[in-house]
Amino acid sequence: MNLEKIIQEYEEIRQQEKKEIKKADNKIMKALSELAIDCLTDFYVTMKWREYNPEKPELSTYDLFLRKIKNAQIHYNPEDITAFSLEAKELQYHFFFDRLGYFFSALIEHHQQKSNYTGEYVVITEGLEKQMIRLGFENKANVRIIGYGGVNSCAYMTEGTFIVDGNCGPVIGFCMKGGTVMIHGKSYGSAGTNMSGGSLTIDKDIMGKFGNHLENAKITCYGSVEGSVGHNMTSGTITVHGSVNETIGENMSGGKIFLNGTYSKLPERMYGGKIYHKGKCIDSVWKKRWRELFGRK
Repeated sequence: MNLEKIIQEYEEIRQQEKKEIKKADNKIMKALSELAIDCLTDFYVTMKWREYNPEKPELSTYDLFLRKIKNAQIHYNPEDITAFSLEAKELQYHFFFDRLGYFFSALIEHHQQKSNYTGEYVVITEGLEKQMIRLGFENKANVRIIGYGGVNSCAYMTEGTFIVDGNCGPVIGFCMKGGTVMIHGKSYGSAGTNMSGGSLTIDKDIMGKFGNHLENAKITCYGSVEGSVGHNMTSGTITVHGSVNETIGENMSGGKIFLNGTYSKLPERMYGGKIYHKGKCIDSVWKKRWRELFGRK
């Protein structure tokens, strides 16, 4: 497939989708809706272009959206971002609607860069049938999500706050480097994987792994964890107030894990760090076997 054919297909999709936009009362809402569709359609074209030209340099989805938002020169404020999040339900027909999480992340970053705004950006996701991915991507702002927090949110976040008044999807806080994330609900999947800074708090249960490959971060779950906890962690602290149903601290080399509820399995291999159960330090299976074999403390 050559470039001309891709562009022609792209233009046909773009024009058809623009016809389907409902007329918004606010000109800014209409401009943001059209810009969102341009971004989602460009994502489709870029994906196709990469498929047929794998040797060409790539522009990430986030950078693509951010560049288009800057070039559009739409003057909007935090209230417009909130209002547009309510309009987003009209775009759910789009095959790549889930990438709208990148769009909101880029909208927020662009506004913050221009205005040095330090207040809170509010995105309302209640009532959406489809979910977004990577809300809060590379976040540096103060963001509140009212509703479902999306999938793989706060990836590569460096500073600021990200608060979810509801549940969130899997892979929350992936590769976080800084900032504060608070989930006032459940996490339907892994959380805190590959974090190297910042703090993550989840008020209810985690239906997956928690804090694997953790380094120099602080994470807390006030509910129970269905998956493993602290595998391959090197530093930082993990606290779980509920039960843990899988192995704790496997291949752990540093850091501390605090357990205040019941746990299922101790690690077979643990090279450093400490695990505490209700304030008392407990050993790995390997250390227990060492003591049994050699009678050493």
